[in-house]
Amino acid sequence: MDSDVYESIYPAADLLHKKMVPIITEVKARSREEFGPLLQHSGEEYTYVIEGAIELHTDLYAPLRLEAGDSIYFDSSMAHAYIAVGPEKSKLITVCSAGSVDLKNALEASQQFANSDVKVITGNHG
Repeated sequence: MDSDVYESIYPAADLLHKKMVPIITEVKARSREEFGPLLQHSGEEYTYVIEGAIELHTDLYAPLRLEAGDSIYFDSSMAHAYIAVGPEKSKLITVCSAGSVDLKNALEASQQFANSDVKVITGNHG
């Protein structure tokens, strides 16, 4: 699934009733403004950076920089966004315990809101 902020591949997408959703993602957004509203969805999330570097932005904590080889595990109901940093491509492997429908709905809602005429004012937690 492609969006303005992520280009994602969902391995094993045809497997029904799975408890985890693996996702391989290239992060395209390079700023919080470009990303738009933070995403949140049910479940938990584990992310491992396989290439480049990203910042994880959340509604609770200061941005956290992760380089290739770094990983993080968090509650996905905490609003969050991955932002590419550095000159190279940024790729992640993420495993979510939320259903794929929840993930798809969260990303689509964020993109629709970002593409609307409504502006979001968010605080900087860093």
